[in-house]
Amino acid sequence: MPEQVHTKNETKICLICHKAVAAEHAKCPDDGGELVNTKQDKLIGEVFANRYKILSVIGQGGMSTVYKAQHTYMDRVVAVKLLHNHLVSDPISVQRFQQEAKAAASLSHANIITVFDFGVTEDGLAFLVMDYLEGPSLGDLLDRTGSVPPEEALDIFRQVLKGLCHAHRKGVIHRDLKPRNLVLAVDEDGTVQVKIVDFGIAKIVPQDGGESQHLTQTGEVFGSPIYMSPEQCSGQPLDLRSDIYSLGCVMFEVLVGAPPFLGQNAVETMSMHVNDDPPPFKQIDAQANIPKDLEDLILTCLEKSPKKRFQTTSAVLEALPLPNGVKRVSQTGTVVMRLEDMSTQSAQGLPAKGKTPRKTKRYKSRISSRLLATGFGIAYVMLIGLLTWYPFVTADDPGSPIQKMVWQFEIWLSDKFMQLKWPGIARSVLDEAVDAAYNMGGGRKSKNINYDIVITSLTKQAEASVASGDAAKQEEIVKELVELDRLRWQNRGRQLLGDISDAQKYVDQLKSQGQLIETRMGEPRLNWSGSVQRIVETARRLDATYAYSLEDEVLKQSEKLLKDLYGPFFVGLADINEQRADCLLNQDRVDEIGQQNLYQNIKNIREKHDELSRIDPGNDAQYIRAMLHLGQWQRDRSEFVGAEENLSKALKLAEKCKSITPDQLSEYYGSYADLLQQKKETAEAQSWRDRAADERKKAYEQCAMTGAAGSKKP
Repeated sequence: MPEQVHTKNETKICLICHKAVAAEHAKCPDDGGELVNTKQDKLIGEVFANRYKILSVIGQGGMSTVYKAQHTYMDRVVAVKLLHNHLVSDPISVQRFQQEAKAAASLSHANIITVFDFGVTEDGLAFLVMDYLEGPSLGDLLDRTGSVPPEEALDIFRQVLKGLCHAHRKGVIHRDLKPRNLVLAVDEDGTVQVKIVDFGIAKIVPQDGGESQHLTQTGEVFGSPIYMSPEQCSGQPLDLRSDIYSLGCVMFEVLVGAPPFLGQNAVETMSMHVNDDPPPFKQIDAQANIPKDLEDLILTCLEKSPKKRFQTTSAVLEALPLPNGVKRVSQTGTVVMRLEDMSTQSAQGLPAKGKTPRKTKRYKSRISSRLLATGFGIAYVMLIGLLTWYPFVTADDPGSPIQKMVWQFEIWLSDKFMQLKWPGIARSVLDEAVDAAYNMGGGRKSKNINYDIVITSLTKQAEASVASGDAAKQEEIVKELVELDRLRWQNRGRQLLGDISDAQKYVDQLKSQGQLIETRMGEPRLNWSGSVQRIVETARRLDATYAYSLEDEVLKQSEKLLKDLYGPFFVGLADINEQRADCLLNQDRVDEIGQQNLYQNIKNIREKHDELSRIDPGNDAQYIRAMLHLGQWQRDRSEFVGAEENLSKALKLAEKCKSITPDQLSEYYGSYADLLQQKKETAEAQSWRDRAADERKKAYEQCAMTGAAGSKKP
């Protein structure tokens, strides 16, 4: 599908296919979908990661943006998936992004999208690079054709099964199979080849109805309820047989134009997966002419119990009926189908000849499932607005999807009661929400507590207690919150230390084998250049909870790993050393700071970084501050010669640096005044103290002006 390159004008994003189109369009030229405005992406036209020229936006989701790009050295068109900036500091989001890279990169098959690069830029932006696929998704095709004839469908199923066989042999479970994750790519010989995409990332769209339940915004808990297995709906452990069930749902929809289960909302759909038998094919499409052996195969894939399904995708492939006629074979040896006409028309945004856009067909399900879903359905209607307000936890967190939906509803309901000034009723609801949050992880004494959810619940409970005048209850909750926050960050610290240790063992193994680490830097477990912020932030939280030993160990081990990977002058080491100095100061281990020359190392690293990056040190506030800290350290050790040199130079640079505020400049003046006072130069010291006071006054005036301006806003 040809992509427009937008370099100046603003673009719009289609709400159906999520592709970027020129701003002058009123409707999506591909599918007629509604368009929403989006600001011009600053990356378009730029060279990203030193080798990928960004051409246009392909699509956007809740977790990432996908760009069409050109490799500047190999003249190859690729797709670059970039994790959103606001998620870079979230360890869970980065880990999920790395998991997608690791899962896809371990696979090499004609029916699976190829991921050939993963990395983190110096600015901390995580990205994936993969094949750029020309052609619509199977979901796009179904929107235009309604269904696919069995003989054509069999070739689609065969290709998907071949790709899944390869993935399952490699130990990779997709977990989100659906028509929109199956792309019909046009091969060089003009044939259509199915590519499985989006490994390991679930998506959600907070809308009601059939399309909403595709839940295509990445990073959310539900996956795609229309295609979820019963065990996935129930929050049970998943294996490859869950993919087989999801594929059964896809095959059902491809043949008759509607999925086997589709309730009024996601909860009802999930209940159907657990309780209802799939309807007969003829009930959905009276004109459907599905071979009996193919219908039996799909119904076996849709068995509720995993033990009753096909046990492997290879078994499904062997049982798949052969299509009539002679099959063509592509250059790669993969069986392909004659979908050129349909896929070409789909790429051009035109319905297939003689077809009308798909309308999801409705049918009556068994009364038992309706009764089960009624209560949850009412709750879900009220949850529609909530889904966009509060981010769901990831699927790997403890608790089933149903538990999490109930908790979300309780939180939303308590907020409504607070808005109505009914804090007493809100407290009653929040009592239930707190219990639900703890129960997701196995109870209050469990080691598997979902800290984020519990802390959110308790925080709202404390607010309701204040509003209802129960100060004693609020104080009790605050104590619990402090303890939970301490445990949460200690748990994260131990997890981070484990990740660092695993990476260090791998580095040591490579060294012992005589391998060059530089050649393996693209591997996710060796990609730590963008993790410095995560390490430092975790260390600061550990510092605040007095977990000094764990903090010190995290910082020491991360420093060793980063030196092995990037050398002694890697700029991130300056932040690590600075936090380690603070950690040692808090423990009164002052001698160790001097023995390890931490402040001198920080200054040297910043200086070397500026030199290599051709940055003027006089415009680098971080380098100037490193010089200030070194001078302060020397001053406090009575090393007056070195302190005079560093403090005076830092002061002069700070006066010229535009990014240093008056409030910050007052610290430079005050530090120099303290040095002069220790040298008994009292009069001059007072002069510098006066200057410091003047800068603080400027800062106060600026704050007052900002506050006054803010108060005038409507």
